[in-house]
Amino acid sequence: MRRSKNGGFSLIELMVVVAIVAILAAIAYPSYTRYVQRGNLSAVHQAMLNIANLEDQYILQQHQYTDTVGAGGLNYTLPADVSKNYTIAITGSTTFLITAAPQGGMTGTSTQTLDSQGNKVPQSDWEQ
Repeated sequence: MRRSKNGGFSLIELMVVVAIVAILAAIAYPSYTRYVQRGNLSAVHQAMLNIANLEDQYILQQHQYTDTVGAGGLNYTLPADVSKNYTIAITGSTTFLITAAPQGGMTGTSTQTLDSQGNKVPQSDWEQ
């Protein structure tokens, strides 16, 4: 009896392809994760700079800084991608300090701060 060749893949060929895909995924995933973290960090920095600009406007009108981001203060709504990944807090009166603390899924990032004199901590994160 004669067997006809189906033209499919053998188990060895399929295993080689799966191994190659796994290697490519292992290389690509960390790069993707860093890319997402840099994007989130950039978004929180932009939100902090917006808050600082609003604080500068607020002091001209009220003669002091506020520690309220939303209604009754700066009337600023944080973008969804920022509020999902960071907790923003402001302390203010004669000066202000904006602090953005990363939430659960933001491993690998640290707390970001921006003060009324424009000092940004950690400086290395702000230079990216």
